[in-house]
Amino acid sequence: MTDKKHIQRLKLVLKCGGEFAIDFNAEENGKINPQIEKFVQLFSDFDPEEDHSIVFGGERMIGVRISEIAAYEVLSLTFTPKKEKE
Repeated sequence: MTDKKHIQRLKLVLKCGGEFAIDFNAEENGKINPQIEKFVQLFSDFDPEEDHSIVFGGERMIGVRISEIAAYEVLSLTFTPKKEKE
């Protein structure tokens, strides 16, 4: 049996035109990582009067001001190790 690895990639597109991606481990395919869920909620409820920021933790820490984000994309990926030749 192979050990599949599930990753969720959050791609942020900034208003200035820049973009970057953050990879998160996922427990299983189809279940959104809690940090991504929190971001989506903040982005959806954004009020320009109250500028919020979010910090993503993990192997590296990234802080983002919600008002600087123009769009986002979440992509679920599954990696399966290559089967070794006998």
